[in-house]
Formats: sequence, C-alpha cells, structure tokens
Amino acid sequence: MRSLLQRLLMVLARWRNRDIDYMRVLCPWHKEYTGSCHVDYRRGCVFCFGCGKDTTVEEYRRKLDEIRRSREQEVRDVRATTDVA
Repeated sequence: MRSLLQRLLMVLARWRNRDIDYMRVLCPWHKEYTGSCHVDYRRGCVFCFGCGKDTTVEEYRRKLDEIRRSREQEVRDVRATTDVA
C-alpha cells in the first residue's frame, strides 16, 4: 500500500500535467481515506471539509514538504539503527 505522501505527490504530478484549476485530494492535516481537501489552484486556496482547514496553496505545499522530510528522516533513522547491528 502506498503511503499518504506518495499518493499526494502522484496526484499533484498528474494535476500539473493536465492544467487542472481545481481538484480534490487527501488532506495532509488529518487522516482520511477519501479526498475531502479541495484545492483551487487558480485562486490559490485550499479548504478541507473534513477538518475545516482553510489555507493557501503555498502552505499546502509546505505541509507536503514537511511530511516528506519527516518520512525521509524516519527512513534514515531506521537505516542507522539497522546498520549498527
């Protein structure tokens, strides 16, 4: 099963390639299985109907980067602990 970050990045990549102005994605601020976070790229706003988060596309991208960095750090930590043994 793909991680949340992988699915979000895949959706964003498809979105950029198709020049879509509006899309529904998984919200990075809370756990969910269906997309309740609506991104309006033309207006630059993001709203999640699940948790009520109302923000900008830039903050949404920063959150995705934050998730990516934390996942990468988790992987480095696991590799460091397994390399020691």
